[in-house]
Amino acid sequence: MLPTKEEPFGPLLSPLHHYILRTAQPISWSNAHQLAVIPLLPLGLQAYLLQFDNTRIYRMAVGVVGVYLMMGAWIGYRFDRTSTA
Repeated sequence: MLPTKEEPFGPLLSPLHHYILRTAQPISWSNAHQLAVIPLLPLGLQAYLLQFDNTRIYRMAVGVVGVYLMMGAWIGYRFDRTSTA
């Protein structure tokens, strides 16, 4: 269960880490909206719904969508180290 040199994230998270390294795209200005704008839209909708009564079930559903979009952004994109300065 402890991290080793071969599996620095432990046996549970190492497969996810290797998948991200294999499939991730570098972050650029052309895909920045997929990382910042689109995943944060549900958060704005939740903030708007806070002013109304009896919207807890809708806010929970919007929260689940927000977490799903953030996970996609987290797994699908990486910072690319282009300089070695």
